[in-house]
Amino acid sequence: MAPETASTDTSLHIDIDIRINAWREEQSNIEALSRQALEMAWASLDYPERDYEVSLVLGDDEMQRALNSQYLGKDTSTNVLSFPSDEANTCDFPLEASLPLGDIIVAFETVKRECEQEEVSFSDHFCHLVVHGMLHLAGFDHISSVEAEAMEALETDILSKLGINNPYADGIILDHG
Repeated sequence: MAPETASTDTSLHIDIDIRINAWREEQSNIEALSRQALEMAWASLDYPERDYEVSLVLGDDEMQRALNSQYLGKDTSTNVLSFPSDEANTCDFPLEASLPLGDIIVAFETVKRECEQEEVSFSDHFCHLVVHGMLHLAGFDHISSVEAEAMEALETDILSKLGINNPYADGIILDHG
């Protein structure tokens, strides 16, 4: 199934920071793939009209471990971390500026290892993690089973629009740090 395209009438500005070359070596179109996943997730969310911004950092396990330890108290790497911006909840942010939604950080070695262990495509798993991270920025969570089911259902819908099969049907569980 060919992926759908997200609406080009999006007000989402995307900043991608690729910190290690392994991302490009593994997936030559990593920036385009990132944008496609973020835009498709964005198209499924309902935000008031204005400009928004999201930052995606493609790093490594060392960086991820430091962030996970500092902010979540977990001295280990994880596949994806999301840091929603406090600015998104403020009413006094200037309308002429893009409102930051937050940052999504993905660790290369963990993603690569999970793909090999689960025998899934790198691009599909990566897109899943980016969509997952974007939904966290939008306020979705998986603390309770009800929240998890709602988040997984939306992830599955977005991924299907990208031409990616339901990863939960294959028994793949995201490592949530």
